[in-house]
Amino acid sequence: MFYKYMHERCLIVTTSPAVSSDTVQAIHQLFKSHRTGGFILTGGAVIFTRIAISKVGTVPAGVFVVIFGGIPAVIGFGKIVRFSVSKEAKIVSNFEKNKTLPNAIRRRLKREYFNN
Repeated sequence: MFYKYMHERCLIVTTSPAVSSDTVQAIHQLFKSHRTGGFILTGGAVIFTRIAISKVGTVPAGVFVVIFGGIPAVIGFGKIVRFSVSKEAKIVSNFEKNKTLPNAIRRRLKREYFNN
């Protein structure tokens, strides 16, 4: 893959069509992976919180439940929102039109997401 820097926020990727479709596949894998992690984190936190609330009756223990149940739930929900299907479609569409990727997405693309 050959990279040309357009400006500090975007990257122009000059590739053949096969590499371009490989990059689109990698973007799909990236978003799917992060969404799955968000669902697992949020679901686990909700289950933990429900179980812990039924067992806990004191205020200090309630704070423990909020910290160890609420914080992971918020992080998981944030991942679900940041890596939503609509944002994935927007990134793929922009890449197919302009061959540009935002730096935040480009940095997260790992070798394992590509079909090498």
